[in-house]
This record gives sequence, structure tokens and C-alpha cells, in this order.
Amino acid sequence: MIHKLESRYTFDDTINKLENKLKDRGFIIFFRIDHKENANKVELDMNRCVVIYFGNPKAGTLLMKDNIEISYELPLRISIYEDNNKVYLLYKLPSEIGEEYNINNKILDNMDKAFLDIINF
Repeated sequence: MIHKLESRYTFDDTINKLENKLKDRGFIIFFRIDHKENANKVELDMNRCVVIYFGNPKAGTLLMKDNIEISYELPLRISIYEDNNKVYLLYKLPSEIGEEYNINNKILDNMDKAFLDIINF
């Protein structure tokens, strides 16, 4: 299930706060995709939208040892976008992703707690 959360901050502040919280919690930011920038390169326009891919290699490896197919979902990601002058975050909880792959590992509960802390700023 994809969750949607409205941010009370500007687009840029939301990204900065999110990236800082990810780093503070020990997550690695692997890369980010700026969809608006890519659209502009092909002479198209769209609302601002960035997807941040992040994770913890130890946690990810333990999950993949339970079921390698979860590798399709890793690293985790959060989409931040603007729509009608509002900023939103889209995400899936790690435990919900784990359910899709029949993984019942305590690490998912810990990941959920960290994830919810990260997005609540």
C-alpha cells in the first residue's frame, strides 16, 4: 500500500529535512532522481518531483537472505512532489513490503519505527 503524507514545509525544505534525518539515522542515500529535471531535458514540463533511494545494507542483506525477491524493492524510496502548491511524500512501509514477499522478520518492525520517525519532521 502506498501512503501519502502532506508536508508542512516547502519542497526544498522537505527534501533537506528528509535527507538530514536519513543521514542522522544511519541510512545511506544511494541516489535521487529529479523527474522534473529529466523532463526539462527533453523539453517537457511537470511539477517538481524527486525520488530519494536510501537504505541500510545490513538490514537489506538480512531481508534478502530471507527472500532474494525483495531485492526488487530495495533500496527503499520516498517520492516528494508538489501538487497545487502543496508538498507530499509517497512511501511504502518496510513491513508492508515484507508482507508482499512473505517475510516475517523482526527487523521490519524496527525499520518501520525508524521510517516513521524519519518522515515525521
